[in-house]
Amino acid sequence: MRIYFSELSIRTILIAIYFLLASLSSASSAVLIPNADILGRNINSATNILMPYTGSGNIYPKEVRLTIANDVVDEIQVFYSKDVSIGQIETVVNVYYKKWEKAEFIGVMDIHIWKIPEKTFIIQLSKFKDDTQPELNGDSLLIFTRMKQTSL
Repeated sequence: MRIYFSELSIRTILIAIYFLLASLSSASSAVLIPNADILGRNINSATNILMPYTGSGNIYPKEVRLTIANDVVDEIQVFYSKDVSIGQIETVVNVYYKKWEKAEFIGVMDIHIWKIPEKTFIIQLSKFKDDTQPELNGDSLLIFTRMKQTSL
């Protein structure tokens, strides 16, 4: 698993080490998704990048990327390997955010969107495709983004 940070600190390095160790010991039963509570927080106070899960096995992301602006977490991009289906990820996202899923995208496209206005963020789930990053093509990509405006 690779983790990219726009800005590094001792705390973010420790977080990266934690995820590396956790991914080495993971079983495959529950997909771990981003923790939306870190959006809008100072990177030095952001503790859990992924939602805590207390079950016996976890499916960890292949890669986690944070977008940092002015020391604040603006976006979390989480890549899951090709072995993890969109449906598995959607199921876990819907445990927390089902009522905010945008109906116009359900079953129509290979993309899912949830808009959570109360917490001012948007979730997007899709397959990743970028010819400049072929090692990630076909992976599932889950993005949590702080809303800058109230459209969508």
